Amino acid sequence: MDDSLYDSEYDAIIVGTGIVESIVAASLARAGKKVLHLDTNDYYGSNYASLHLHQFEEWSHAPSVATPSLQPHPLESTFHCTLLHHAKDDAFQPRSSSFSLDIQPKMLLSNSPLVDVLVESGVGRYLDFMAMQGTYMFSARPQNKNPPIWEVPCSKTDVFKSKLNVMEKRHLMKFLQFVADYGPSIPREEDVTTLNERDLTASRALKRPQNKQSDAAALPTLADDASFTDVLATHFKLSTALQQVVLYGVLLRTTPPSSNEEGLSIRASLDAIYAFVTSIGKFAPSPYLTPMYGISEVAQSFCRLSAVYNGIYVLRAPVSHLAMDEEVVDDGADTSAAACVGVATSDGRICRASHVVVNGMFGRSVGCTSPRALLRGIFVVNTPIQPNIDRLVLVIPPGEIQDSDAAIHVVQMDATMGVCPEGLFLVHVTTVAPAAMPADELVGFMLAIQTHVLRDVSSPPVWTSVFTIPLYATTDDDASTSRRPANVFVVAPPVALDTTLDTCVREAKAIFDAICPGHDFLPKSATAEQVDADAVEDDDVALLHAAAQLIQTDESPTGADPEATTEDDQSRAATTPVYDL
Repeated sequence: MDDSLYDSEYDAIIVGTGIVESIVAASLARAGKKVLHLDTNDYYGSNYASLHLHQFEEWSHAPSVATPSLQPHPLESTFHCTLLHHAKDDAFQPRSSSFSLDIQPKMLLSNSPLVDVLVESGVGRYLDFMAMQGTYMFSARPQNKNPPIWEVPCSKTDVFKSKLNVMEKRHLMKFLQFVADYGPSIPREEDVTTLNERDLTASRALKRPQNKQSDAAALPTLADDASFTDVLATHFKLSTALQQVVLYGVLLRTTPPSSNEEGLSIRASLDAIYAFVTSIGKFAPSPYLTPMYGISEVAQSFCRLSAVYNGIYVLRAPVSHLAMDEEVVDDGADTSAAACVGVATSDGRICRASHVVVNGMFGRSVGCTSPRALLRGIFVVNTPIQPNIDRLVLVIPPGEIQDSDAAIHVVQMDATMGVCPEGLFLVHVTTVAPAAMPADELVGFMLAIQTHVLRDVSSPPVWTSVFTIPLYATTDDDASTSRRPANVFVVAPPVALDTTLDTCVREAKAIFDAICPGHDFLPKSATAEQVDADAVEDDDVALLHAAAQLIQTDESPTGADPEATTEDDQSRAATTPVYDL
């Protein structure tokens, strides 16, 4: 590293360029803090990296276990790939850079805190997004004459087009309307019984009478100690198949619910479903967006914002361990009250900082563990899973394939996203690896998933990789807490299979607030403020335009079709939209 980097003292040193760390770096730099952002890799993203074919094969074949450090607080990465099965095609090697393989494929809900932050902070201008074209579920024993892979009915149009029976359609529509009326922003301290109050809170208008009384019988079911699955079954009368749609197709749950599960509370579940429902149609018919060129683009874009505000970046950084204040720490002493003075590099020198933020894969010495693993499969195929559907999300509920105890998430991407060459499709399969299952059985399990998912694909995959990666979790026991200095923050996701980036902003903001109490978290950029001002002006213009069209329609000749489209309109509709936030 450059000698000048050791001469300064930083407000924060961040180790790892994962999505949460990158948001923290951008928010601190935006607040005027001096940030040094380090990564031991030669690419951005850390455990959310997107790799070219050559990079992926080097990463997947790298040694899994590094030599343990003798330092008391080592910063050695424990994130590794355990390669289980690999079938490559050397013909792809000249086109290595045409691939962008996500280590962990992720999506964004159109109506989510992360999208809001991307827009308001201006980071969205560094990114292009494409919408998924559908959400599907797999059933080994499909009902209602559905095929094994069938589309999740999540909008009014989908419900009426589905093969559900009349009663199921009615019950599902009633539930979706209840969620739309409920909204995530109902004041919790008082009962709200009229829709107009809720509409004002949620800043939306329903196509129903404003003062219509809400379903009074539904409000008592919102007690925090109620079972969400019981509410679905008893109050909304959803069949077992529809409960699976809600739990796994909408909430993207990973394990079967239990009655005392904290993550399945009524309010949290309704808030999540409301975010899903209101994401439909915001940018596209599908609620899900995914960045072009891979998920690491999200992390890299926040790093760009940090660099704009003088954040300093070093890849291939030779980090060694956390440097502790020698005057405070004695041998064997409790270090929880001690101060970390910075990060030491392999040559023994120290970059000093008031705070240190580390990715969970570096946090083994400060109470971060990986008790389970994520089982991943990447398949390159010539034809899509569903005819004429290039980008989709497919959910396989627990127990559908070999009595799996976790859901299986499948994401299909195409060449228009910049992740594979023209004419090919990437199919990502992700699930939690069954505990204590031998490697050969894990491969057999993944190949069984492949058989079911790619059952209608005309030819076998032309490239395959099956591997596991560790899942990280912070431990809050006394021993780990005593090892964690007060000014060191560990970023580690819970042990769960998350396909969407729901918690990143919340985790990043918590760290930012601890370092910069009282400061604004990623305030609006000048561009966003100008957009807001323009929106007010556009509303006035739109109102005048609508009035003019109304007058024009009234004066149009009898028999004219005001909704007729031109050839230009049809050609524009036929193109694949790219969403620039």
